[in-house]
Amino acid sequence: MFARHDGGVARDEGTFDEFTRARLPHLLMLARTLTCDDEQAELLVEECLAPVLDRWDESSPYTAEEEVRRALVRAVLRRTPVPATPEDPIWAALAGLGVRERAALALHLHEDLADEQAGDVLDCSATEAREAVERAVTTIDLEATRDAVLEPVILDESVLSEVRSRAAVRRRRRTLLTTVVTLAFALALGVAALAASGGSEVQGLDYPVIMMDASSPDTVWAMTRDRECPGCTVLWRGDGDGAWEAVYTFRLSVSRAQLLMAPDGENGYAWFASDHLEATHDGGRTWVVPELDTRDAQLEVALAGSTAYANLTRSSESYYRIFSSALGTDRWTEVPDGAKPGSSLVPFQDEVLVLDHSDPIASFLTRLESPDQVLVVPCTERDVVASAGMLWTTCSQQDGQRVLRSDDRGEEWRLFATVSRAAPAIYPISDTAVLMRSFDGPVLVSDDGVQRVDIDLETHDTIADVDFPSSEVGYVRTYAGFLYRSGDGGLTWSKVS
Repeated sequence: MFARHDGGVARDEGTFDEFTRARLPHLLMLARTLTCDDEQAELLVEECLAPVLDRWDESSPYTAEEEVRRALVRAVLRRTPVPATPEDPIWAALAGLGVRERAALALHLHEDLADEQAGDVLDCSATEAREAVERAVTTIDLEATRDAVLEPVILDESVLSEVRSRAAVRRRRRTLLTTVVTLAFALALGVAALAASGGSEVQGLDYPVIMMDASSPDTVWAMTRDRECPGCTVLWRGDGDGAWEAVYTFRLSVSRAQLLMAPDGENGYAWFASDHLEATHDGGRTWVVPELDTRDAQLEVALAGSTAYANLTRSSESYYRIFSSALGTDRWTEVPDGAKPGSSLVPFQDEVLVLDHSDPIASFLTRLESPDQVLVVPCTERDVVASAGMLWTTCSQQDGQRVLRSDDRGEEWRLFATVSRAAPAIYPISDTAVLMRSFDGPVLVSDDGVQRVDIDLETHDTIADVDFPSSEVGYVRTYAGFLYRSGDGGLTWSKVS
């Protein structure tokens, strides 16, 4: 019925060549916009592609392109090179931008990323990413710049050979480093065997948290990179007070990982690069691959009551399907007439609602049990999120973000609050309170109004996601990888990793 994950696949450099030939022109275009120089762009792409080839057995084309894109942008931001002034006035204006403005504009023109995705690549908030694009647009001729930077690049096969050469050097260095690390690790194991604790628990998780999920007020799960295994992901279970236990190591990269644990703390799902799904039924100690064909599909998983739902999309095949599975099993059954193009799942109480935002004019909300009953969402550009008994969404208006809520599954929406200088994302805490990001820091929006929350974020850090398993206790993960816990409904926070 299912197959156990075997921890890796054979290296296939042929697929890397196919990936490179297919995506190299696009990557060179992006690098050219970042550097304003063809030669610098080629060198930059060679440098950033080499590590991908070196770890190709741990990647897929989907994650590889994201990894290279991120590496290109981060390399330019880290070095802050000053481009030579091109003779072409369009490129000269582009070169005259600040490096962050040029990088944000490049992501906007070439990748069409949402503000939060661009902020993740730029290592800043969604608001800062959007403002960087806005500053760039006020300086340049946007239409002329778009035409210039999107001019096709001719593929140069010599780039591929140079990438292979750089990867071979990296592989030799890593082999030497692995030997040293293995010897050190063996020595550490000998020392650990003498310790009564066994060394499986840590106090204070000294790892950047890439993904988190809270299954109960005193159980939080974190996914981090593995320092001993490049390309691996460690799953940790914490008690909320700073004590952590390493539960499992995936032979898959934490980049693009997602995690969803049920309130029972036993059942859960992890998926990587969107299309690789694994399930656990024993609190993360073992993981299995269910009999659900997720290959080359965009995947979304949601939990409602004792049922899991999987939303699969293959745009190239016009394939849209929703499947359901009872928790504790790996048998999935298709839900007829449930999926819509461009839809997402909204878990609400004991069922899942389908949010269809493929229409450019309006968004619609339907129940899987009653797909013919279609409700209009007032804010078409935003997602819908849920607390225990409320649906929430936001509308961007001149006076700020208008927060709306509905207690009747979206039949009627009422204004809850208007928050000035705020980002559109909302994170429900209860039926009467949500957490939001603002230019002045995180704020708690409740029946009592808008309050600043006491959370000591690092400089330039901001909220990445929030999970409140109860109305009082919740967790925040930041883009810098820190984890915070609140025990008073989101007013005050303490760092737990």
